[in-house]
Parts: sequence; C-alpha cells; structure tokens
Amino acid sequence: MKVEEVRRKVKNEGTEPGNKGSVYGTPEEMLERAKEGYFVRDPERNLVYCPAGEILRQKCIKKNGNIRYANKTACKHCPNRNKCYKGKGGWKEIDFMKDILEKPCKEWLKEEGKESSTIKNSTKWHYEKVKVVKFILKPDREKMIQRMCLPEHPFGTIKRTMGATFFLLKGLRKVAGEFALFCLGYNIERTKNLLGFEKMMELMAGA
Repeated sequence: MKVEEVRRKVKNEGTEPGNKGSVYGTPEEMLERAKEGYFVRDPERNLVYCPAGEILRQKCIKKNGNIRYANKTACKHCPNRNKCYKGKGGWKEIDFMKDILEKPCKEWLKEEGKESSTIKNSTKWHYEKVKVVKFILKPDREKMIQRMCLPEHPFGTIKRTMGATFFLLKGLRKVAGEFALFCLGYNIERTKNLLGFEKMMELMAGA
C-alpha cells in the first residue's frame, strides 16, 4: 500500500452541460425531435428514434464502448430510405456513446434544407492534484503455477482416456449438454478410482 499524488479532471462549479436542451422527457417529445432529422436516443429504454419515426434496437456494444443500434426490417421497407441511407442493399446503423443523446442525420437535413442545431457541450473543466491510496497485490507464483496445473488433468483425461477430442453436436445449448455428459462420465470414473466400484455402488444405492 502506498500514497500517490495524481491529477484528476474536475468540473468547474456553476457550469452546466451545454447539451441539456437535448434531453427529452416523454417518448412523444423524443419522437417529435427525431422527425426533425435527428437520431434521438432514449437511455432508459435503450432504443433510438429515427427521423422516419421508427425505433432502432441495440445491435451490439463495440470494443470502444459505443452502442450500435439498427432495425433491418424497418430500413428495408422505409419509404424515406433515400433521405438517410445511401448504401446498396443494406440498412442504417448508428453508434452512440453513453453520454450522447442525439445525432443529426446529415443526409435527411440536407434533403429538407435544414442545418444541424445540436448544441455542443460547453462545460468547463480544470485539473486538481489529489492524494490517493493504491493497494498493490503481489501474486504468489507457486500457487498460480499449481492452479494452472490442476485444471489440465481433468481435460487431459477426458480427451485422451475417454476419447472426447471434439464435439459431435452444433449450437451452444447442445454443446453444453454434450460437455455436461463428458464431465458426468469423468466424475463417475474418478469416484470409482478413489473409492472403488463396490463402495461407490453402496453410496449410490443409499442416496
């Protein structure tokens, strides 16, 4: 444990986020804002309203933390598709950071002859030096090596002795069931080797 002095980013007192006007209360207000040519994100329900009035659902979370939204069915049948997506045979995907609530659809605004009115964040920050306590954990190398060796024995026995070198089924649910059978067979074989067949059968009969 040691104490260090670090620099941390602190918001100035009396300043408010500049994008406060882009926070909307009800879904109806968000939808009305979206129809003006914006992608509006509802963080509570984790969805995005598009300018055409459709709802985009979460597709995935990228490695950088951005959340990607899309709606394949709505894009394929959207009558206003040319106003927001210029690609061929695809659909619109929009990425949002966790602290962003709206993004302008530049193509849509250009078709409507409008300009983006998104207010940029004008919050002011400064850095302060603070002292923090850091706990440094030193791992025990011998125990780590022993722990690494322990899991290898069951898998090696299952693969070599039981012949389970690959899975026969496809799909996460089926593979999980197949692996559960491998483990059950290994546990029975291990119990027989430790207790003996007769003792194991007595315990199973009394269970």
